[in-house]
Amino acid sequence: MSNANQTLTAVASGDLSANQYYFVRYAAQDVVYLASSGGAMANIGILQNQPANGEHASVVWLGSTFVKVGSSVSANDMLMSTAGGTATTAVSGQNMLARALTAGSPGDIIPCVVFPVVQLAR
Repeated sequence: MSNANQTLTAVASGDLSANQYYFVRYAAQDVVYLASSGGAMANIGILQNQPANGEHASVVWLGSTFVKVGSSVSANDMLMSTAGGTATTAVSGQNMLARALTAGSPGDIIPCVVFPVVQLAR
């Protein structure tokens, strides 16, 4: 995928070296950590690198990238974060962060389009 993405750089709060392509959330000024479940408005985008605690984290918040899947998803599903930062199909009333471009099973890394947090209509 080679598109112009909107990214931000922040400091990793905690060791995120095993969490490349997981959803992350904005914790404080210029600090990110692993995302929480779908309803969190602070969930901001998808981690692009593997930073240790205190290192710079690169996060795509708009554009195309990849995401780690935590449960089975279908192509074109709207995605939200699980409590562990992986992607799952968004449910009514939860905040969507991305759209799956292909289907995926738990543990897969699939292409997606990331967008600013939007609540799925009830």
